[in-house]
Amino acid sequence: MLFLPRVLDILGTPDTLIEGSRITPGEGSETGIEIHNAPGTELQGSHITGGTNAFWANRLREDKGTDGRGKGIPTDIRNEHNVIRQTANGIRIDAGEKLSVVENIIEGIDGAKLRVADGIELSR
Repeated sequence: MLFLPRVLDILGTPDTLIEGSRITPGEGSETGIEIHNAPGTELQGSHITGGTNAFWANRLREDKGTDGRGKGIPTDIRNEHNVIRQTANGIRIDAGEKLSVVENIIEGIDGAKLRVADGIELSR
């Protein structure tokens, strides 16, 4: 079991598995798990607890890249079987395609449990 303040997957890193993480954000943290591009990434079985104000437990967004590398949107992302409790906000999806968000437990949220940008379709 790994306890972390945050996980960030960027620059088009493909087929990443983020599994079984225990995330308790520090003061001023904005996200627990943040995915930029990272095609084929799986987020599963992680527990995220805590986070205030504008904090989001999971966030998917476009990666603008660095020096032409890693630019893109999250694609084929599976966000499944995670536990999100007592946080400011749950899951936020700003960009992506072929996204699966299923069987997550989201409880005790002060703000939005799920926020999906216009035009994005999810498998649930």
